[in-house]
Amino acid sequence: MSVEQPIGAVSADGGAQHADGSAAHAPAAVPTPAAAHAPAAAAVRAPTLPALLADAIALAAGALLACAFAPLDLWPVAILSPALQMWLWHGATPRRAARTGFWFGAGTFGLGIWWLYVGLRFGGGSPVWLALFMVTALVAIMGLYQALMGYLAARVLPAVGALRYLVGLPALWLLMEWWRGWFLSG
Repeated sequence: MSVEQPIGAVSADGGAQHADGSAAHAPAAVPTPAAAHAPAAAAVRAPTLPALLADAIALAAGALLACAFAPLDLWPVAILSPALQMWLWHGATPRRAARTGFWFGAGTFGLGIWWLYVGLRFGGGSPVWLALFMVTALVAIMGLYQALMGYLAARVLPAVGALRYLVGLPALWLLMEWWRGWFLSG
């Protein structure tokens, strides 16, 4: 049983009709499950920063994380710094999340293990170039762990929601810390 509508009338699904009753355009799209999370996504907006600025923020946030440990012991930074990194990962592509993760790790370990240079250069008698190379290589390797974590966060975890922020990211961080401490004897 069909109900007659005037020509050009709008049907219940939002589509206009031709004279023969066929739809003039496709009906409105059905909302996706992701659209149901739109209010949550709007609460924490994805950063729309240029890549170099995001990298600089990640580097600075990583360096701040190193300040949470001895000798500075600025422990509140240990909460704020990873939160800033996770904000940079919000809505990022896997490549961009890996890139900012790398710079976060480079900042953390660049500031956190600079003293190894002193030990290698003066305690071990290494030439300057070799001590710099070894410390830089170690910082880059440590940055790769954070890069992998950023990549996995963007690739595997849900884009928004409590599962991402209360379970997924902390579990991923814990897994990466465990792997870094275990792989190749830590």
